[in-house]
Formats: sequence, structure tokens, C-alpha cells
Amino acid sequence: TRKEVKALGKPAVVVKGCDERTLVVLDKESQIERDNMVVIGMACDGVGQPCLAKCAACSVHQPRFADVTIGKAEASGTPEEHYAELDAFMQKSPAERMAYWMEEFGRCVKCYACRQACPLCYCEQCIVDKNRPTVIDTSPSLKGNFAWHITRAFHQAGRCIGCDECTRACPAGINLRLLNLSLARASAEQFGYEAGMDPQADPIIGAYSLQDKETFIR
Repeated sequence: TRKEVKALGKPAVVVKGCDERTLVVLDKESQIERDNMVVIGMACDGVGQPCLAKCAACSVHQPRFADVTIGKAEASGTPEEHYAELDAFMQKSPAERMAYWMEEFGRCVKCYACRQACPLCYCEQCIVDKNRPTVIDTSPSLKGNFAWHITRAFHQAGRCIGCDECTRACPAGINLRLLNLSLARASAEQFGYEAGMDPQADPIIGAYSLQDKETFIR
């Protein structure tokens, strides 16, 4: 950063509770320096008319780590509400779930709006842009689409803060929220970790504990 810009003082950023979770993750991943900014929190009861589903189930309507907080939020979601859509989806058989994703991913046109909208997709070169060697087929084929979305979902495991901007940005209306919810719940249930909820907690990808569950090993 140029000296004349630094001389202006700390930059300020205005965040809702969900945005604040993003700052926590970015700070943990050394993408920002939290101490070098002023965070202004805005209480939020949800956005959209009617209120978006993600907002109705949100548990962080009130920012918790901001330097200054404006307003007082009334709404507060529950874990049951947060995972309701995923619970209903998991009632389907494995064959039905696979058929669902084949139909969803079959609509993907590889525009990468999901990547561009994600506050945590900041790699200088995305894996899909690498061509020496080519890791993921860049054409909008079902095989390449599966590879792209599954790879991206696992890249977000233990990091996704549930903003759902990937789903909102998708011109094909692919419900990427379900993938993210599944991995977020696995992170919470297996490791007791929710991305961006605790500035003091170590990210699960970079931490190890003898108490970690191993029920995922078959």
C-alpha cells in the first residue's frame, strides 16, 4: 500500500453478522490484518422481501466482534432451521440424490459466477484455469461440471460461512447451498467448528486434536 494511502489512517468496513464471519476467516488465512481496520457492525434482521431463506435461518443477525455496532437485531435462527433443507434432501435415496445433482450440474455453463461471487475464492490462479496440465475440463460437459463443483465445494470445506452468494449469482439456478450446507454440518458435527464464528478457534484444515472424531473413516 502506498505511503500516502497509509497516512489516511485505518480503512473502515461496514458488515452484517454474516459478513463479519468472512472477515474472521480471511484474518485466519492471513488475507487481511484485522487490527489494521475499523469494523462497523450493522444489526440485520434479514434482507429481501420476503426475507431470504438463508437470513431466516441465520444465527448471527447481531455482529459480535465489530469495533462499533449500530442497531439491535431481533431475529435469530436455530440449527434446525439452518439445516432444514439439507435434512429434507438427505431423506432421498442415494440414487435420487445422484439424479438430482446430475440434473443440477447438467445446467452449468461454466461461467464461474459462483467463484467470482464468493468472498473466500481468492486464489491467484484457480485450479480450473490451469492448463499445464489441465486438471478440470473447462467445457460445460457433465463430467467437467461435476469435477468443478465438487472440487470447489471441498475447497470451501471448513471455510464457507453460508452467505449463499454462489447460489444467488448462478444464472442457471443451481442449488449450491446444499453442497455447502452438507460440508458445513460435517465440520460442526465432526470437529465442533463453524467457520468465522470464533476468532480464537483454529481452522480445522490447519489444526489437529487427539479428540477429533474418526467416524468418517470406513
